[in-house]
Amino acid sequence: MSSTPAKPEIARARLGAVVERNRSAILDRLLSLDWAADPGSPHSMVSGAEQVRARVELFLDCLLAGLLDADWSGFEQFIETNAELLRTGVFTADDLNRRSLLLASFLIPPILEEEDPAPMLEALIATVQSLSSETVARYNRTLLEESHRLDELKTMFLRLTSHEFRAPLTVVRGYASMLRDGAFGQLGDRASTAVGAMDTAAANALAMLDRLVEVARLESGSEALHRERQDLDELVSSAVAPLREEADARGVLLQVEAAGEARVDAEEIAIAIRNLLGNALKYAASGGVVTVSARRRDDCAEIEVADRGPGIPAEEQDRLFDRYYRTRQGMDSGAVGSGLGLYIVRQIAELHGGRATVASSPGHGATFRLRLPA
Repeated sequence: MSSTPAKPEIARARLGAVVERNRSAILDRLLSLDWAADPGSPHSMVSGAEQVRARVELFLDCLLAGLLDADWSGFEQFIETNAELLRTGVFTADDLNRRSLLLASFLIPPILEEEDPAPMLEALIATVQSLSSETVARYNRTLLEESHRLDELKTMFLRLTSHEFRAPLTVVRGYASMLRDGAFGQLGDRASTAVGAMDTAAANALAMLDRLVEVARLESGSEALHRERQDLDELVSSAVAPLREEADARGVLLQVEAAGEARVDAEEIAIAIRNLLGNALKYAASGGVVTVSARRRDDCAEIEVADRGPGIPAEEQDRLFDRYYRTRQGMDSGAVGSGLGLYIVRQIAELHGGRATVASSPGHGATFRLRLPA
């Protein structure tokens, strides 16, 4: 002999009976919602009113099977194959939860007419919340899978385009160098200026490609850090060396102050230092000083790049490390930039389990700091 059902099961069965008796009215109310009644919406995944009605009826059939027979397999299949109906016009989990509560409100009046409605109301809220949570969870899993797929495509696209663009840009720079060195005859002043502008533009484009590829690599999460014990003085000096010529050309004095050791990925940290230093040189005035320092402090390594440039307003500092963000001053000055350098710095710091910060005030320069577990 079967045992007597527990009280929640009885409440769900009674709730199912209410749904069954009021099926026609519930169906009409569901069809009146914008998530089902606007198949022409650009966000809609259904093609017409008849298709909407068929899917809403299927939804009610699955709901009844779960409430009356405790068979939720049909509803799980419905969510798997027809979740687009539930999320038409729904862009966040809160939206879906509000609509789920609206569905529950359709059933409250007939439930209140029943004897002992309290257990049924509890069963109604629990059921709607459970269905809403499951739909949101499946929807989010789908979005996550799609996001991963798009990230892979983006990384592949960037690598391919980088390869295809890098070769002609390198050729442009090569011929520009030959022209500048007189390989094709002596150039006049105007021609020399044009060749210099061409070379600079090609160099900036190559730098942009490098930044884009670097971002794609860091965001993919596919490459592990290679941590090894590094002498901070050697690491910083090596990272700074490629930019000394640029500093000299700008009339900026570069100072390096480093001591101690840290266990870090030298290649990644060198990229971060060069990004910070390149950013500082971009805004440093001729005759200015940029200091790159590194030290051990307790169980962390601190790397700083300090300049005496124009500084950064407080209201912009929170967004400095955001992808593609550029300060108003940077845009107004016409300085070339992608808004990716500091974003890459933050990614590298976080990859090490550390963080990147800035301290600055207008007119008093800026100090960018990487704090890394050593």
